[in-house]
Amino acid sequence: MYKGVIIEFKKDYSIILSDAQFYRVKNKSDMTVGQTIMFTDEDIFIKKSIIKQKNVYTLVGMAASFLLIFIVQYQMNISNYSAYTIMVIDINPSVELTLDKDNKVINATPLNEDAKMLGKLKLNGLSIENAFEIIITKAEEKGFIDKTQDSYVLVTNIPLKKNQLGTGEEIKSRIKERVKENIILQNINIATTETTKYIYDEAIVKNIPVGIYALKGKVDIEKYSSVKKFFKVKENIELFEETGDIISEKTKLSEQNIENNLQEQINKEEADEEKSASNKKVDNNGKEVDTKKTDTEKIKNNENKRSSKIKDDEESLSYTEDNGQTKSKGKLDSSKGGDANKKIRKD
Repeated sequence: MYKGVIIEFKKDYSIILSDAQFYRVKNKSDMTVGQTIMFTDEDIFIKKSIIKQKNVYTLVGMAASFLLIFIVQYQMNISNYSAYTIMVIDINPSVELTLDKDNKVINATPLNEDAKMLGKLKLNGLSIENAFEIIITKAEEKGFIDKTQDSYVLVTNIPLKKNQLGTGEEIKSRIKERVKENIILQNINIATTETTKYIYDEAIVKNIPVGIYALKGKVDIEKYSSVKKFFKVKENIELFEETGDIISEKTKLSEQNIENNLQEQINKEEADEEKSASNKKVDNNGKEVDTKKTDTEKIKNNENKRSSKIKDDEESLSYTEDNGQTKSKGKLDSSKGGDANKKIRKD
């Protein structure tokens, strides 16, 4: 009994590669190139005519080339779709993403009932930052993220290959860049960390967020079945930052707003000072004079003069003659001791 792979399909027989040797095997139904089959001596095809040696060499060369191409392509496909990293996103809901060597999603798995409420997310083939953005946006739409509160999302990177610890920095860098472009991501705190496959396996069994379970021995992990509960405690945040990192554009935005408001206040004060300076000049004695104040005093003085003139006019009294004709009465001439109020009568 022989076992081999069909290399080439002919009219009457097929070329089979078995144990580094080529055989001509009689054709049977449903035989296709690349198929693995079992055959016996009775299945071997014997051609009556003699095949020239040259043709044999040609056939062997073609078959070897085909096999080489097939093997190389197969290895490339296996490499591309091989799992290199697991990334678990805990909000609650919790979603597990399996990534290839290029950090693209090859599988997405909901880890709890809340994750199933997000619906069927088409994430396969997407880059990690695109997949992460879709998950967070969907969770916000479903009400799992409250923008009015200090919400946290826990992202845990689990390398699957040897000597791969520390490679999560690239994933974290990609997420940071995407945060700058998405207002929803800017309103949450993204806690990132990395752990081993062993810790991951235990956390999944105990139904505890992987990134929190990684702190086993430093905190009572049994108390925290959710990310929300864990990050409500200030001491837990400080403990987490010893080994992990927190991406928080929310804090940066608040600081930026404070800085902008302060700058606006400074600009306003400078503008007021410039306006005040423009209203001042120096008099003949070199003394600084507020022109705005001076103008006000001038207006006031003019008003006083006008009032004084009106008063003087009122003091110029008029009188009535016997014939009914009205005459004006002059002001008091102080040099002659005259009386402006003295009546003048006709003889």
